[in-house]
Amino acid sequence: MSNYSEVFALTKELSVLFVEDYEEIRETTVEILDHYFKIVDTACDGQDGIAKYYDFFIRTGAYYDLIITDIEMPIINGVELVKEIKEEREEQAIIVLSAHDESHYLLDLINLGISQYVTKPIEIKTLLDSFYKTLSKRKTVRDEDKEINLGDGYHYDTVKKSLSHLKQHIKLTKHEYLILEILAEEFEQICTTAQIISHFHQAKVEITADNIRFLISKLRKKLPQNSIETLYAIGYKLKSEKHLIQA
Repeated sequence: MSNYSEVFALTKELSVLFVEDYEEIRETTVEILDHYFKIVDTACDGQDGIAKYYDFFIRTGAYYDLIITDIEMPIINGVELVKEIKEEREEQAIIVLSAHDESHYLLDLINLGISQYVTKPIEIKTLLDSFYKTLSKRKTVRDEDKEINLGDGYHYDTVKKSLSHLKQHIKLTKHEYLILEILAEEFEQICTTAQIISHFHQAKVEITADNIRFLISKLRKKLPQNSIETLYAIGYKLKSEKHLIQA
């Protein structure tokens, strides 16, 4: 079992969405989460959770660092919630709260790739241990990632997948975000139009070459001058005079 300081060191700058339909459990658990996480949001059922998940991305340009969800909930249950979120972001860290009589759901949830599950009633030590096991793995991945310095105070965080200027978040549309994401993956290399179309298809978005040119034009207005190079009839390149720096 990890101690308080070890858990807090992992969670203190992170965001969490807690999805639970029972108000008393929700309020009690939030009191715990508030001690550990920088941002704590709640949802009262799966449908509300999905809405809050996308709204957070629209507002901040980043996904929640952690999702904690119950299974049995009205309208949309926890299994469907997990399935929807994993389709949007496969690597999303998710902890599921499970009652003993809900074990028949666990195989589906494990196959969907949940990080941990915690049985009810919730014990604080068990919950903290699940935070540590889930987020320490995430930190290992993050330490290997990079932040792209685009120059002139612009940075693209390849982990949070967000753009900022002088540490101020820059809002992007979903389509602009998808363009920048694939360009960043191919940073300083040619990203072909075919690669961009494939990337959009994976996100279940149809796009044409003309649409891409339009989005590139819009995105250029939110980036340093000349940071996106067009290679006629081939594709595009995201570039900077500076190198990658450690996040």
